[in-house]
Amino acid sequence: MVRNGENSMDAAVNSLAAMSKSVQAIAIDAADYFKKSFEQVAATAENLVGAKSLDKAIEVQTEYVKMPMTASCHRPPSSPSFMPILLR
Repeated sequence: MVRNGENSMDAAVNSLAAMSKSVQAIAIDAADYFKKSFEQVAATAENLVGAKSLDKAIEVQTEYVKMPMTASCHRPPSSPSFMPILLR
């Protein structure tokens, strides 16, 4: 009976440790994504402020709108870096 209780406790501790790693991986990926996103917005704002003409401002804005479609930081929520941890 005591052995069963120990096994259950070990399983619960292992499960909690795995969940903790998963949450940590998700938080790291989210922080990276938001950092890259903020950097892109800041760079675009800087380029807009520095635009010398309306055509250049429109060009900068158009490039910004296209950026999330091709940017490496834009990826679906199921990020490859933490999926193996979640699937254990």
